Amino acid sequence: MWLLCFGALLSQAGAIVVKPAQNAAKALNVQNVPPCAGTGPISLLQDPVQDAFDRIYTRHSWGGDGVHWSKSGAGSNINQATEALCSVIFEALLKASKEKEAAGMTEYELNLLDAPSGDFFWMPGCLSRMASKLPAGARLNYQGVDVSDVATGIAEGKRASAQASVPKVTIEPFKTLNLAEAGILGRTFPAKHFDVINCRDALQHNAMEHVHAILGNFNLAGTWLVNDVDTAGSNGKDIRAGQFRAIDITAAPFNNVPECLEVGPIKRKENENFGIFKLPVTA
Repeated sequence: MWLLCFGALLSQAGAIVVKPAQNAAKALNVQNVPPCAGTGPISLLQDPVQDAFDRIYTRHSWGGDGVHWSKSGAGSNINQATEALCSVIFEALLKASKEKEAAGMTEYELNLLDAPSGDFFWMPGCLSRMASKLPAGARLNYQGVDVSDVATGIAEGKRASAQASVPKVTIEPFKTLNLAEAGILGRTFPAKHFDVINCRDALQHNAMEHVHAILGNFNLAGTWLVNDVDTAGSNGKDIRAGQFRAIDITAAPFNNVPECLEVGPIKRKENENFGIFKLPVTA
């Protein structure tokens, strides 16, 4: 007699008969076993949102070589749209300037937060144009932030040359941060209040819970918000970080009313426009 793990071989009149083992294991019905990870999966990435955007820049997912075309996507190239956006940012800075002068200030600094700043492709030209038109007593302080280390690294590499061309503007070192992290702007810039926050396409590339969080952080950190308004947006659609869906903060559930709106000169399916909003907005 020879015993095997799945049964026994018995010699009977020259024939071999296979019998099942007495203690053979039964198949486990996984449906009857409760799950272990009741709290859901734990990401092994340091920051899943940062990792998503780092991959986009590293893999050139939005196109561009960083020299002739922006790595932040077609919307960040030098074109009619970014020229229109630059004019809206300047209009918001003039609103902040008038508020300071109405308070009796004759020499003052205007703080501009570019969130997100991407690879800082078109903004140097915008800063140069705005600096030449600032009121006599005004200086401009520019702060760029982005969730991607890759993007801020590219931007920081351009900072010195850009600074040399705009003496009336102070370009601060670029910072890597997640705009959706609770209280992040106050912790990163504890002594600074931003007169104008420029936010283009950050909301469009973030999950809805992060959209609410980002706007909430802006409310605590700034006076005026320049934001792209996609009138073809679907605010009910959710996405993962790095994906895209058009969003309109003038529609429900936000229903924010802009002080003014510049119709986007380049017609895209999202119907992009640029608005100036007084903070706080409905987040």
